Amino acid sequence: MQMAEPVAIGPITETTQCLPAPAGTTLLPMAKVTEHTSLSRSTIYRLMHSGEFPKPVQVSPGRVAWRDSDLADWLSRR
Repeated sequence: MQMAEPVAIGPITETTQCLPAPAGTTLLPMAKVTEHTSLSRSTIYRLMHSGEFPKPVQVSPGRVAWRDSDLADWLSRR
């Protein structure tokens, strides 16, 4: 049986790179990302598109999340 390609829903575009999450990684949904960064959803996607914000990982078809370690690194560099 052949697996279907994951489909991104929402503002994720074909230029957004979604990577697999390694085992043991804590993943944060958008609500937690906005809470931790104090950025709006649209600002996060704009920064992501310009390469200034960590890329999400594909959690399931139509759902992405961010690694907490990527966000901690990004916050420490700001």
